[in-house]
Amino acid sequence: MKTVDVLIIGGGASGFFCGCELLLRNPSLRVAIWEKSGKTLSKVRISGGGRCNVTHGVSQTKEWLNHYPRGAKYLRNKLNDFGLNETISWFSNVGVELKTEDDGRMFPVSNSSETIAGALEETFHQHGGQVLLKHEMQSIEALDSRYLVKDQWRNEWFANTVVLATGGLMPKFKQQLENQLSALQIIETAPSIFSLNIKSSLRELSGVSVSQARVRFTGDKEHYLDPLLITHWGLSGPSVLKSSAWKAFWLKAKGYQAEVLIGWVSEKNEDKVRTDFEEHLSKNELKQLENAAPFQLPLRLWHWILGQSHILTGKKCKDLTKSDKNKVVEMIMRTNLLVQGKTTYKDEFVTAGGLELESLELTGESKAYPGLYVIGELLNVDGVTGGFNFQAAWSTAYAAAKAIEKTLTSRPR
Repeated sequence: MKTVDVLIIGGGASGFFCGCELLLRNPSLRVAIWEKSGKTLSKVRISGGGRCNVTHGVSQTKEWLNHYPRGAKYLRNKLNDFGLNETISWFSNVGVELKTEDDGRMFPVSNSSETIAGALEETFHQHGGQVLLKHEMQSIEALDSRYLVKDQWRNEWFANTVVLATGGLMPKFKQQLENQLSALQIIETAPSIFSLNIKSSLRELSGVSVSQARVRFTGDKEHYLDPLLITHWGLSGPSVLKSSAWKAFWLKAKGYQAEVLIGWVSEKNEDKVRTDFEEHLSKNELKQLENAAPFQLPLRLWHWILGQSHILTGKKCKDLTKSDKNKVVEMIMRTNLLVQGKTTYKDEFVTAGGLELESLELTGESKAYPGLYVIGELLNVDGVTGGFNFQAAWSTAYAAAKAIEKTLTSRPR
């Protein structure tokens, strides 16, 4: 039997950050992290292509909240308390400097996610934290003033406070919570932030990207504007990943079978696009059409659009008929593609759904189980790609650590 002040279940971003912040505030606390796999901070290490997109350079809280399909209201006070500037300062204090890229994403100056993972692990260990790998929670029981937690070998641990930081809510863990902490309220989950599989000759353009494209699903008024990448299985890039985040439950309900409309230009006004196209043709009237891509479209994509519009090669710009022009403008504004499934990368994967936010205090403490905190992706909070999910992890972990340390410091040990 072992006794600790705080037992953190999950050795990911939010779990480690919470542990570090607790020990930075009070090094005398006994803090342990259980990680069921053989490696901690796995998602941190692979995120951002191995660079770790720590946060995003959005300065105003109001603007931050626009990037969370779920949980924005819950995050408001946490971002006010521990937002962008605090995150930059925190990592600087543990020896990690961050840089901002042109699109606002922020990475360690080293361009290596190991810098982030190493700083979190070193900070936690230096201040006396304990990490147990391949340790999985098998049961948890709320006692009068603490919790009894057993691992897979039935070893008993007593903790004054338990922090659930397991990442996305997996079915097995969901069943555990429903059986052992039945008063917790759980929202069903759905994958978020994924690429769209399509069956179309467009896939032959794998590797082609567009700097600003509009993604909209048939039957939905919202469109999502950002860069787009054509892959050998379909569509990816920020605009697609953003659309999948906002429509996560809608797409799940449809079995990931839907029609998606792609606008290859940022302009939404069709009359403006038509006028600009006419001007482009006039300026290039003697050029062959296939060599005169409008709107700075990639040449391979332009050739595909002409083929889909059934326009013969060899035509000059001045020879394009009114019917041809209408077909081209329609393709540029609304290329209709059939979504037939999704593809999820480990570094993109985020779970929508999780613990119902109304069942928690603003600190992340359960209203039904005092001393039990929920942080990170296990919450019904998720953001679009670009550093917003890591910021939610840091902010919710900080809020919990601040509250836990205050409670435990005032409690006789």
